[in-house]
Amino acid sequence: MKTILLIHGPNLNLLGKRDPLHYGSLTLGKLENIVKRKAKINNFIIKSFQSNHEGALIDFIQKNSPKADGVIINAGALTHYSYALHDALMDAKLPAIEVHLSNIKDRENWRNKSVIKKVCLLAISGKKEKGYLEAVEVLRKYLNSNKPPMINMVIGNPIKQSKSPLLHGEIYKFLKLDAVTLPVSNSNVRKLVSKIKKESIGLAAVTMPFKKTVIPFLDSVDAIAKKINSVNTIINKNGKLFGYNTDVDGVQYALRNVKLKNKKVLLLGAGGAGRTVAAVIREQGGRLIYLNRKEEESIQMKKNFGGQSMKEQKLSAQDIDVVINATPVGMFPLTTSLSVPSKLISRHQTVFDLVYNPEATRLLKVSKSRGAKVISGIDMFIVQGIRQIELWTNKKIIDPKLVYQLKKLIIKG
Repeated sequence: MKTILLIHGPNLNLLGKRDPLHYGSLTLGKLENIVKRKAKINNFIIKSFQSNHEGALIDFIQKNSPKADGVIINAGALTHYSYALHDALMDAKLPAIEVHLSNIKDRENWRNKSVIKKVCLLAISGKKEKGYLEAVEVLRKYLNSNKPPMINMVIGNPIKQSKSPLLHGEIYKFLKLDAVTLPVSNSNVRKLVSKIKKESIGLAAVTMPFKKTVIPFLDSVDAIAKKINSVNTIINKNGKLFGYNTDVDGVQYALRNVKLKNKKVLLLGAGGAGRTVAAVIREQGGRLIYLNRKEEESIQMKKNFGGQSMKEQKLSAQDIDVVINATPVGMFPLTTSLSVPSKLISRHQTVFDLVYNPEATRLLKVSKSRGAKVISGIDMFIVQGIRQIELWTNKKIIDPKLVYQLKKLIIKG
């Protein structure tokens, strides 16, 4: 059995007592036991150690690395300044995963820097104990193959609400691909694109707010993505970045059983998702009605895709056949928000909410209670993700049975 060194730095002995909002409620002992159970399943032995002293951590690495096969390390505050720890990990010549319970990118500026990151395979933060389990899985793939797992990304800001890593992971299992998708957040889209190139990332899923702003940094954008001015998928082909929009495929799938020709479709949202929906509705002969907080956004949508720009007071539920929310309103954690004015929802309508987390948004709950047919954003999310993997692998895999299986897994996960 292979041995993994599980290392914790200063103050992590106080887990369970210290700042549970950021670090969770698990004690260090319980956390270590969870990791040990996961490791045992993968035929790993965990050798754990915690110290509040830099020198003690370095001594542990130097003493135990000759007989170890990998490292999972949460160095605590030492992460941000200990070049001595960096050198100890580098000299150990072991595959290492840096893990943080909290999302260091969302905290104080001084926490954003990691001096040990360069000597680690990857860094995982903000996933609580699940980050450690992901680290075990990455090490399993790395140590049981002749080459490291392929690393893909989902980029956005914020990113912690995204389920793309989970979805991609399940698709990789289906295809028996040795790959992982990691969430990467940064407010600077240029830096994210640079990271994709520098680290030879094959596939990057793009989420809010970068679907439009990422375009100038790409080498090529396909016709559909260019038309709607929105990219949600980047494929790296020999250092050249190609942009695509698979949200279109997702919307088409979600609305596959809805007759749209000559139907009045109320659309909320003028961002990348809104433009994607508008393109699909226009293609299928629907009559678009735009309702947005900023009237100029609705006017611009009208110029690009046709339809009408309306104000709320001039609309009634009887004038609307289909309601589509393409805004983030109602997304976790702000799940009590209603994205559509209540008076515009009626039993004769079909209501589609692109938000997939939670699956049953407040909009869908209210609409269902009034007798409307409802469509969750989960189908769209799953199909756009499958299509991303198709573009990356050049394999055709979209199938209703697979979508159904993934849907159950994503809802459960």
